[in-house]
Amino acid sequence: MKRLSKWSVCIVLLMALTMTASAALQDPRPAPQEPQAPAQQERQFQGSLVKVDPAAHMITAKGADEKEWQFSYTDKTEIVGGEQAQGLTGKAGSKLKITYMVDKGINQATRIEISE
Repeated sequence: MKRLSKWSVCIVLLMALTMTASAALQDPRPAPQEPQAPAQQERQFQGSLVKVDPAAHMITAKGADEKEWQFSYTDKTEIVGGEQAQGLTGKAGSKLKITYMVDKGINQATRIEISE
């Protein structure tokens, strides 16, 4: 009889250890979420047109510090003061105000204001 009760105690302890270990392996905390990219912030640039590359959809402009900047544009880019960005070809020196966002290191123009 003593032998049977020793085995019963051992089985109960073994089951308790198994359940404790199983519970420890299950993490009740939710999995960490991937950090969300910060909302893109619109930026402003003012300068003069250097050149337009219609094939690459790129505008090069020079800021007040004489540094050249490049901006990508799409068909969705709002153009104010002209028909379209391609129409700027040959109009070097035109004053520009460009609203843009940086996406993967590329300046994406969302609005281009042109003043002669």
